[in-house]
Amino acid sequence: MNYKKEPYPKNLKELIKISDEVGQKVTLALCHKDCATLRELYDQRDKKNYIKNNIFERMNCPPNTKRTLKCKSHNEIKGIYVFGELERTSGKVIPIYVGISRTVCKRLRNHGWGKLHNQATLAYLISAHKKKHKGRRIELDKNIFIKAQRLIQKYKVVIIPVEHDYDLHFMEAYLSGRLRTKWNSFKTH
Repeated sequence: MNYKKEPYPKNLKELIKISDEVGQKVTLALCHKDCATLRELYDQRDKKNYIKNNIFERMNCPPNTKRTLKCKSHNEIKGIYVFGELERTSGKVIPIYVGISRTVCKRLRNHGWGKLHNQATLAYLISAHKKKHKGRRIELDKNIFIKAQRLIQKYKVVIIPVEHDYDLHFMEAYLSGRLRTKWNSFKTH
């Protein structure tokens, strides 16, 4: 155990096996005809873009955590999410980004509709890469940022609940390597 009394996995080979199974599940789910886009998971009539009530059933993953300490019941998902983009030439959905969060529903909403560069980090990354932006995040052209968010809203998304923090962090790095995702980077800043 570490200083916070968080246990290490008893069997790292088992965690690798589970991660491989998750990778296979993600690949199949992204290519399934019923895989939802990010836009389909949120109610566009609501100005705050709250998540649709049926997300847990639609994504086949029940809530496993509370959004805030004040919440009385589980109403969020702690886990991993994967974005996939339709490749026009092959017609396949290709995994392009793996993320983790203890509040996946909130995190996904921020990717697609967050107003700030630090809320919609993937949109910022795509925008900055496209425009070869080297300055401060706040200086990036807002219109390019919004275009990137609209693109992200069209991405297919798969959510996998993961309870243990070590497993979650391990799977993010492992799956991004296994799936060869375009937008993941583990460069230390």
